[in-house]
Amino acid sequence: MGTQQAKELNLWTSGNWVVRLEDDMLTLKTDPKMLLPGVSNSKGSGFEGHEFFEASSMRKFNGKYYAVYSIVRGHELCYAMSDYPDHGFVYKGVLHSNGNLGINEEPQYYYANNHGSLVEIKGEYYIFGHRHTNYTQYQRQGVAERLLMNPDGTFDQAEMTSCGLNGKPLLGSGEYPASIACVLQSENGACKEDVSIDRSRHPAVTQDAKKNRLLRMCKTAR
Repeated sequence: MGTQQAKELNLWTSGNWVVRLEDDMLTLKTDPKMLLPGVSNSKGSGFEGHEFFEASSMRKFNGKYYAVYSIVRGHELCYAMSDYPDHGFVYKGVLHSNGNLGINEEPQYYYANNHGSLVEIKGEYYIFGHRHTNYTQYQRQGVAERLLMNPDGTFDQAEMTSCGLNGKPLLGSGEYPASIACVLQSENGACKEDVSIDRSRHPAVTQDAKKNRLLRMCKTAR
């Protein structure tokens, strides 16, 4: 299918689709059907503002299916839940934002696209995502945080912290590398990573330590 034909069919904005396969794992058993809506067909779905864009994956915990995906706004990893793997998904919330939006009203870190994974390890749940370095959304630093599951199976949004998977707060003494800082912003705050950013006025973690423009504000995990 060509690019123009795909655009005409709204395949870029029509969401996430699913098919059943035959036992050979190659032959389609059913026609495709929508799993999660995109921006062109989300009206009335409950996904408005958190529509599917890319990077979906499926999990099953305690008899429930969890569809994890990256949304149209990029910085959020969201999830939906269902009793079935191929239909009935209901939007449930944000798992992680690489700007900490949702935890805070204003971004605490320069944000852009986000991709990741939700995993269970020995009865504990973790969200893995990434944030951005070197003034571009195409260079990424992996991040991870613990998630707490509520009694109804839902998760609250995880705060991006300097601790990550450390399991406890960092000691309030000594020195830490700037690359773990959970707050990175200029005196005017942070913004979406974009080619139009005046890089001379915004800090960033880069691959070259000599060029690092480091932090006016840094805090360890609460």
